[in-house]
Amino acid sequence: MYRPRVDRPTTSAAPGVSPSAGRPLPPAAGGAPPPIHELDRVDPTFVADLQASEAARAAVARWFRRRGQPTVMPALRVRPTPAERAAYRDRGDLLVRGRRVEVRGRTNLVFTGPGDYPWADVLVTDCAKFDGARGRVPAVYVIASGDLRAALWIPVRATRAAWRVKPGRGNGRTVPCYFCPTALTTAVRLPPP
Repeated sequence: MYRPRVDRPTTSAAPGVSPSAGRPLPPAAGGAPPPIHELDRVDPTFVADLQASEAARAAVARWFRRRGQPTVMPALRVRPTPAERAAYRDRGDLLVRGRRVEVRGRTNLVFTGPGDYPWADVLVTDCAKFDGARGRVPAVYVIASGDLRAALWIPVRATRAAWRVKPGRGNGRTVPCYFCPTALTTAVRLPPP
């Protein structure tokens, strides 16, 4: 799951330790220090961010279930190393009636809906991730507030034509991202646990 973040702290790993998996890397040939994968350099907090996003995913799943929607929350699978990431790609944060739903937790931002969301546009996702979905485009993106009491609902089919491409910070670097006008989002009240 790709989770673009804003203003994430960056850390550096000790030589020979994969910060994404938190365990030593296998030794390199010839006894040289093991290489650090490029993703460990650009996104050293990936695993921690992924685990932190579970609360938002669970809150949105609760919202669907309390409305009688059959909802599957696939088990979280964490790649052992960045090099193995392709085998750990998911097919969506949630599956609701067979439709893919992506959840983005904004842990650093609290809002109740479009009216108090602080920007004119909402970061939806990294362009490369969306464009590479190959027929598995999400039906909805749900952007959860940091307090998990509210979320912004972004239906892809109804809003996609209005999305804008702008630079977004994700994984410790700036990448092209899709942004949806906040005015096109709908407020959702998330239920307590």
